[in-house]
Amino acid sequence: MESKFPLQEWIERKQLVKIVAVKQKVGRRVIMGRILSYDKEMGAILLYDDDQKEVVHLLQNEIDSIEKTYI
Repeated sequence: MESKFPLQEWIERKQLVKIVAVKQKVGRRVIMGRILSYDKEMGAILLYDDDQKEVVHLLQNEIDSIEKTYI
């Protein structure tokens, strides 16, 4: 059986995730949301922020940590 990349599984299940992002001049930001898409070639994640009701574009180098939540 082929193992899936965890992000792809979280996208398919619309799993709530917690992402800690670090942006220059802004600092750390904790985002609770659902991953809409992941582009391996660009190293980018499109995320829906449930709290702010907005779509956030993050580059891989801006992400400090990402984990599945159990809410």
